[in-house]
Amino acid sequence: MPKEKNLKFIAGKSGQPSYYLTDITLNYHRIRRFAGYTKAEAKDYLAKLRLAARDGRLEEFIKPKTEPRR
Repeated sequence: MPKEKNLKFIAGKSGQPSYYLTDITLNYHRIRRFAGYTKAEAKDYLAKLRLAARDGRLEEFIKPKTEPRR
């Protein structure tokens, strides 16, 4: 099975679950984000990330604006 580009598998240690990270470069900065616990979840997140990049919304997808607390 070919390795998926931009996905990294992290094996769980000491009873912690295994998970996947996305690993991309945006404006010369390396960005890693949690992508999911299964390969299917990770591929789905990566597909959404690629769509956001294609539509020019990658930066807001990576750093969503939060509402200020009252």
